[in-house]
Amino acid sequence: MAPLVSAIREPQGGGSQAFVSDLARGLAGRGHQVHVYAATGSQIPGVTVIDTGVDPRSLVATLYRAGGPANRDPAPAESAFARAYSAVRENRYDLIHNHAFDAPAISLAAGLDPPVVHTLHLPPDKAVSAALVHVAQRSRPPTVAVVSDFQACAWRRVRVPLRRTRGRHEPRQREQHLRMASKVREVYTLLLLDFTGVREPTSLLSQPRATPCSILYAIPSLCR
Repeated sequence: MAPLVSAIREPQGGGSQAFVSDLARGLAGRGHQVHVYAATGSQIPGVTVIDTGVDPRSLVATLYRAGGPANRDPAPAESAFARAYSAVRENRYDLIHNHAFDAPAISLAAGLDPPVVHTLHLPPDKAVSAALVHVAQRSRPPTVAVVSDFQACAWRRVRVPLRRTRGRHEPRQREQHLRMASKVREVYTLLLLDFTGVREPTSLLSQPRATPCSILYAIPSLCR
């Protein structure tokens, strides 16, 4: 699930939209079947993009702005994501990965059958925090990932549960992964697919693989 507040297409792609595009293309290139549910007008070469029918202009008022109003009207986002998740339910998926920074995108995903991952691309927000704390109390809580160690610390301060996970790799490989991550300051949440032979983070998702592999998210515990 992409952020619906803007379409994903070049040359405007940036931020979380670029992240979703790169991740989707990388996974598709490795043999995974990937569907990206996105706002009308979105295009990702080589990836199946499903038009949710949501006009991004209808969500302008929900756009997160640092220092902006804390109480954004949730109604437009509730309608948009109810429509989007209704379309998701028409297909069978192994995993739902949400990148939208909207409280309804989190709360409405709680009713989906597959496991859900929420990746947080922005600092703590009151409504999003409340939604995450609420769904964490369910019998099948989602997995929450962040995009930097600083973000992990900030979200833990507002009591959003972030679980640390470890990839199925040898100790020597894990040390190599951490050294690689330290060279890219704001890339601390690592998509652990298969780092064998990978020398540059940008080539991580372009490596060929005969069969699809599992996805694990790692959030380092560097905050005190």
